[in-house]
Amino acid sequence: MNILVIMFSGLMASIAMILFMGIITGLGIANADMIRAIGSIFTKNYKNAFWPGLVIKLIGGIFFSIFYAIFAGLVPIDTPMSLVMMMTAVGIFHGIAIGIVLFIEVAEHHPLPEFRKASPSVIFSHLAGHIVYGFILGIFFVTTHANLNILSLKAT
Repeated sequence: MNILVIMFSGLMASIAMILFMGIITGLGIANADMIRAIGSIFTKNYKNAFWPGLVIKLIGGIFFSIFYAIFAGLVPIDTPMSLVMMMTAVGIFHGIAIGIVLFIEVAEHHPLPEFRKASPSVIFSHLAGHIVYGFILGIFFVTTHANLNILSLKAT
């Protein structure tokens, strides 16, 4: 098991997701600034939210890469492309779950008014961000030859 490769892959996928969602926010498609949305839950203000939000998002992305790898290790995978497609599909389900949580829980209770609206564009941008995360994670798993049988303790 090469947990460091899996964690590195999660870090890279998280960075890709952050950049993608930054583009969505920058283009004015939706307020998809998840870094400040996450950080401001803890800081209670927008100004000081970036760094805590970034750290929490990156740690979360690394953490979730382990669960994606566990899932991939449990499913028979025939080709590198099937691994990428499966990780993308897991990203879809992850994004749907996050969208539901955003819509039901986070938007209603967020401390800042700019993050209390979970419009369809916000929900779909988070879904798209998680699809990017899963796809990039799959690409990194394939290109780094990560051993995804994380449940075994064999070193590769």
